Amino acid sequence: MPVRIPGNRREVWWWALYDFANSAFSTTVVTVVFSVYFVTAVAREGLYGIPGSALWALAVSGSTLISAFLAPWLGAVADASGSKKKFLFFFTLLGCLGTAGLFSVRPGEAEWGLLLFALANLGFAGAFSFYNAFLPELADSSRMGQVSGLGWALGYLGGGLCLGLNLWMVQSPSFFHISVENHMPVRATFLTVSVWWFLFSLPFFLWVSERTRVGPVGIRRSFSAGLRSLWRTLKEVRRYRQLAKFLLAYLFYNDGVETVIVMASVFAAEELGMGTSSIIGCFLWVQAVAFVGSIAFGRTADRWGDRETLTVSLWVWMGILFWALWMRSVPEFWISATLIGLVLGGTQAVSRSLYARLTPRGRSAEFFGFYSFSGKFFAVLGPLFFAVIRTWTGSPRWAIFSLLGFFAVGAMILYSVHPEDSQQDGEL
Repeated sequence: MPVRIPGNRREVWWWALYDFANSAFSTTVVTVVFSVYFVTAVAREGLYGIPGSALWALAVSGSTLISAFLAPWLGAVADASGSKKKFLFFFTLLGCLGTAGLFSVRPGEAEWGLLLFALANLGFAGAFSFYNAFLPELADSSRMGQVSGLGWALGYLGGGLCLGLNLWMVQSPSFFHISVENHMPVRATFLTVSVWWFLFSLPFFLWVSERTRVGPVGIRRSFSAGLRSLWRTLKEVRRYRQLAKFLLAYLFYNDGVETVIVMASVFAAEELGMGTSSIIGCFLWVQAVAFVGSIAFGRTADRWGDRETLTVSLWVWMGILFWALWMRSVPEFWISATLIGLVLGGTQAVSRSLYARLTPRGRSAEFFGFYSFSGKFFAVLGPLFFAVIRTWTGSPRWAIFSLLGFFAVGAMILYSVHPEDSQQDGEL
């Protein structure tokens, strides 16, 4: 029988520190540095007639799709074998090695860059679902919002600090004895991210305990048990009506969030002419604001309700995208980035805590696999939709604006979710 033991304060901090570690990948690689480097240098001439920004969107979609299919099944396997930490370590190692490999990608090597990024992003996405699955074990329902908010806040802090170090490396390569030839300062940042991710994740693996108790079932035997459990989950998830409705809402609005974050730097470079250093500086500011937003929204959700807090954040997102259609100056981009920072951390932290409240007890990894599946599988459509609109219109502006529909649909579905009607231990 699964045993739920409240996490002590120290373990909560070690758990949150993993967010501090892996957020370096999402900021430096996915959001700011490698995305711009890939679009403006590696795939500057495009590939097979596809523009570089569209290629980047497709790369994000493809690797995300793979992780989406793996997450629910591996989550079920982890629950059956009590091995969430082992799977988390495997995907963390995959992500770190793939990120280090990006150092070798030079201009014109688009295929090689796409392959390495896909492996690194698969590691990042795969690890995150198992990391999330520890939340119900470390916090009770009254503290989930605060604990989830702490994780996101430290994530933005870690991502921002690593991004600041990377900005220093790009602007002052001589201080670090880095050659300026062949984009070496930019490429060296990917090695920094790999080391940062691995080192700061070690406290989690050393000192956070896995509390799920299972019988003497090894990982090999648990694969068949995992398949049976996954099939059961596919049939049962609709019984948890509030959880199912929230997943559907999350499926839409999270797709919008992920795509905006991934493509914002591309929009800034192509539409507003911002350079790499300026973009890094702007996203450093976003990280700082998101740190505050994560904590504030987490506390607000515990006091006023998850659904209500999420709804407010989605309306802000829609206003920002509407504004992007007419945005023409760099100062406007900075103002919109500030607003994004405020709601970004809050949206992600409150979504995770709300889902944790709705998750059946004792099946956290399995259902957080579905959380990853719903988020990552449908998140394929956002970048794909961006790529199609970008290629069709020739403008990242219209591609960004078109994402407003994802937030609108998500907000409408979220309105029908009633967390107070959820029953974690029984049928609905």
